[in-house]
Parts: sequence; C-alpha cells; structure tokens
Amino acid sequence: MKAYLHLKQDKRKQHGKGMLTIRVSWNNQRVEFSQGSLDMKWWDQDGKRIKPGRGEEKEAINNLSRSIRAKITELEDQWYKLSHLREQFTAAEFKAFLNGSYDPVTGTQVPFLTWVADHIANFDKKPLPGQTKAGTKASKKKYAADLGILKAFAKESGEALTWENMDHNFCVKMRQWRSQKPANFFRPGYSSTTLTSEGTVNRWVKTVKGWITKARALGVHQLDHHLHPAWTVKEADVLRYALTIDELKAFCDWEVPDTPEEQGGAPRTGVKRARDLFCVQCCTGVRIGDLQQVVDQYNEDPTRSTFTIHMQKTDRTVTVPVLKMVHKIAARYDGKLPTPGALSRLNKLLRKGAKLSGLFNDVRLKPVLDENGQRKMEQVPVHELVTSHAARRTYATFLINQGVDTRKVMAMTGHKVEATFNKYVNMNSQDLAMEIKQLADL
Repeated sequence: MKAYLHLKQDKRKQHGKGMLTIRVSWNNQRVEFSQGSLDMKWWDQDGKRIKPGRGEEKEAINNLSRSIRAKITELEDQWYKLSHLREQFTAAEFKAFLNGSYDPVTGTQVPFLTWVADHIANFDKKPLPGQTKAGTKASKKKYAADLGILKAFAKESGEALTWENMDHNFCVKMRQWRSQKPANFFRPGYSSTTLTSEGTVNRWVKTVKGWITKARALGVHQLDHHLHPAWTVKEADVLRYALTIDELKAFCDWEVPDTPEEQGGAPRTGVKRARDLFCVQCCTGVRIGDLQQVVDQYNEDPTRSTFTIHMQKTDRTVTVPVLKMVHKIAARYDGKLPTPGALSRLNKLLRKGAKLSGLFNDVRLKPVLDENGQRKMEQVPVHELVTSHAARRTYATFLINQGVDTRKVMAMTGHKVEATFNKYVNMNSQDLAMEIKQLADL
C-alpha cells in the first residue's frame, strides 16, 4: 500500500492553483481524498509535497501540511486494519469501511433496511445502474407496501432484517407467515377472512428476492442466499377473471338502487361511479392508475375518436378507440366522465356494486394457501373477482376472441412481452366447455 499527495492544476477555473488530493493505492486499486485547492507556488513537484510556508502564509501552509500528514497516517492505519480483517478488498469497500458502512467480516457495505429504504425512495427519481430510465411511481408505491409487510413479519417473528439472516429458512418462515394472514390483512379499511392466494405470496417473495439479488450485483453484500431453491418463485396457478360481453352490457345497464329506507334511502353515488368507471376501463383496457388520462381527454373533447394514453407502468404510449359505451356512460353525467377520485376505494365500491347487482353470484375455485403455506382450492363468489384488473382482462379477451392479432392487441394494452400479455387473456374453462358443446352439437 502507498499513500501520497497529488496536485492537479486547474487551468480552466483557477489560474495558478491546483486541486490537492491524497492518493492511496494497492493491487491496482486506488482511492482519492480531496484536500481542497492549493496555490501552485507552494507545491514541490519533484518531492510531491507541500513546500514549507513563508511570510504571511507561513502558519496557514504549515498547518495544512500537518493536517494532511495526520490524515495520511489515519488512512494508512485504517487500510492496515482492514487488510488484517479481509485479505482482498476493493477501493469502494475501503471507502465504505472508512465511513462505517462496510462490514469486512460479512462483506456487507450497507445494512438491509438502509439500502432498501434508499432504493425505494429514489426508485422514480434516478435510473438504476445500467438503465436509462427511472422506475414508476406505481412500482415505488408497491415496493413501499411490500417493505411495510416485511417489517411486520420481522416484528411478529423476531427475525432480523439483515443480509446475513435472510437465508432459505428466513424465506420459508416468510411464506408461512404471510399465508396465515387474510388476503386483505394489510389493507386498512378492508375486513376479509378470505385466504391469501399463492400468487399474492409469490409476488411478495419475488420483490424481497429482487432486493437481495440487486444489492448483491451492486456489491452491497457478497451473500448467495437468494440462489437457494427456497427463494425460487414459480408461476402460480391464478384464477383470472374476465367479463363476457353480455355480462358487461348487463352490468353497465344495471340501475344502481338507493340504500334501504332504514339506512336513509340515499343514492349510492359511489357505487354507481365505480361501476361506470369500470365499464370505461373495459372499453379502453387501461390500468386504474391511467384512467384519469382517459377521463381528462374525453372531457376536453367528447367528440374525439381515439384516446392516446401513456402507460405509466410500462412507459409506453398507446392509442385506443372511443367505444359507444363510453359515450353512453358520459351521458349519465351531463356529457362528462366522472373523475376516479380515491383509487384505493374504487375496487371496494366496485365489488360492492357487483354483489348488489346479482349478476355475479356464481362461484369459482380459487387456489389459495392454508395456514401452513400449502395450496388448496377455495370457492369464491364471482363478484369478489370483479376488480379494476378484470377490466383489462375483459378488454384483451374480447379483442382476442374477435380474432384481432395478438400483436395488435398488445399495441393497445401496452404489453411488451407476449408471455405477460397471455396472462390477461381469460380462457374460462366453464365458458370454453359451453362453446365446445355448441360446436359439437351432440
């Protein structure tokens, strides 16, 4: 290891001055520590040192020399201390060791919670390493919610949220703990005893694994826990629901009743608005987070023939036609579409409307996880499946069933990968069976 002074003259900004740095080098590694600027007249180029001070500047120059010698001694001591704890280390690890964020025994630069919190905070502000665009606000919100669930798990289980502790046993406990909680346990204002689906648990585990993997790639830690089979996230068997065109038309035409007289008899304006906006989604295929763009464009020009929507999640711009049903819904509000309002309440009001309508009383078998994390099938009423995401599936399924080419449909839904898009095309086994029965005519 070698520590020495270096002065680089800055001819563009400070004539006659240079930037003084301490360089520490070893095994093709080098770290520089800035010490501010220095007038070139006080620099001994041959000796690579600061000249003794003279005149009015003598005391200041000599004090600078003493402080730099002390700094070099401190850096040398820290370097030798780290070399005793770890045989090989990089320049970045040495700097992290100096500021106390690198553990040479485990190879960890930043604690888990510190790194993840910073990762989430900057997710929509700056591009990730190797990428050109920052993440979306929607994904940032999802990650923040996932971190909140992870903290709740750590608090209840006593498991430490450290890189070292997050091995395969940690993952197994995560899965089992989340499986024991009702589906809506972490959604304030939602009371439900519905068991958590396998897909919900897998998406959460996938997020946590993604943090561990990315931090490993960035050199934050050197652990390989995430390579254990327990962290493997398989494609879950998910019940995906889409409305038929007949169901959509009937739901759109359903007259939303007022509350019972004993409850005041007030109009259910929230349920009506949620139902109508859901129908608009079914006609455009947009995500609920992009619905405001549809509303704004229509209200600005109700005679328009298309919507141009920027999909926030995939950062793609799509163009979709304005269907007749959209005009029909706007006519209920004096020619203007209602604003979505609080998106968090729309699905709750939508499911309430689906139940009240009596149009979705059938049941479906939904794969869920029991309290031990084992898959089992649970009967759920169809009205529980009428959500804003079912609208995108309804749109995609209808177009595919009408014979529209897959690539053309993807151009309107904003999907980039066909395998992902295929998850949105609902092939309901019961409807398929009836179709085959009609075709066979036996």
